Amino acid sequence: MNSSKPVKVEFICGSYPPIKDGVGYYMQRLSQHLKVDHKIITSVGAEKTAITEPFVGNWRQGVAKKIAMQVKKDQANLIHMQYSSVKFGRTLGSTLIPKEVSKQLKLPVVVTSHEYHDASWLGRKRVEVLIKPVEDVIVSNQADYKVLSRRFPRKNFYVVPIGSNIEVAKFSDGQLNDLKSKYNPGHKKLILTWGLLDQNKGVDKLVEAVSRVGSSAKLLISSGYNPKDQYHKELNKQIAHTSADIDWLGYLSDSEISGLLQICDIVALPFNQPVSLRRGSVLAALAHGKPVITTGPSQDKLLQDRKNCYLLANNKPYTIELAINDLLNDPKLSKLLASGAHELAAHFDWNNIAKLHESIYKQILSRR
Repeated sequence: MNSSKPVKVEFICGSYPPIKDGVGYYMQRLSQHLKVDHKIITSVGAEKTAITEPFVGNWRQGVAKKIAMQVKKDQANLIHMQYSSVKFGRTLGSTLIPKEVSKQLKLPVVVTSHEYHDASWLGRKRVEVLIKPVEDVIVSNQADYKVLSRRFPRKNFYVVPIGSNIEVAKFSDGQLNDLKSKYNPGHKKLILTWGLLDQNKGVDKLVEAVSRVGSSAKLLISSGYNPKDQYHKELNKQIAHTSADIDWLGYLSDSEISGLLQICDIVALPFNQPVSLRRGSVLAALAHGKPVITTGPSQDKLLQDRKNCYLLANNKPYTIELAINDLLNDPKLSKLLASGAHELAAHFDWNNIAKLHESIYKQILSRR
């Protein structure tokens, strides 16, 4: 294939806004900054736009034929699959799509694996099945690169960081004061945690830690509540039985989350697993220049304890409590972490991320 031919990418992504999923939001942000021609095949329920094709009802193995027909219709010359997604589910069906579509169309396929080392054993196996038939793989962090490039030494691996899913919204001083009055009328030290909430996020441990800190702090939890989710139900009971000042706000818009990030004093994200820079919630906090408490140790060398974040030895409630008190009682440390966060966030600019993708696409097409 002539490398001078314009790049036309067909993305395969299980989710896209308003479907709530981190990979879907990533896809939206990347799409907004890409300069190359592209379309996005995604699930029913996603927004229908000039570039999105939300026609997939389920992602079982048989969907590959429909996807191939759409790719052919759009005259794409490269396929890029974003994995994983809540809509893909936990079956092998979606992982076979790159192999089957590539076989039908004879087009190059690149796959982005958004999580590997944080996944379960079965989750890692699904990723391995996904990337086995393709030549080019994008990962979001060095930890995944080290493991997968050793496991598949003949493939081309690229490290492309993710960016913040939440842009810094513009608020006047008066608007920010209104937000403070609304969410923190007692003028306490405000701690924020946010993102899609499951048992791996450690929010139950954070609730216990804030309960120990005392009346000087308030915790805001910005995440949707699912009354059928067992973890959500248990967390709701835990909050109801504590005397701590905690508000579970439910789902908020990107602009509203940005407002909370701007008025809070600390962002606490005590994951069960060590943090990596694939965590959009961490990147959003860094982009807003906030002191971030999260779980170490991190294999991402850019994250430096007490310089641009506060890395916990573990996410036990007592450890989280000590970290919160350290920041509440040491304004200089908080200011240092905020400054370091701003500097680090520059590494995850979406324009740079889009340019990296465009460079990879050109490399892939130049080989054909």
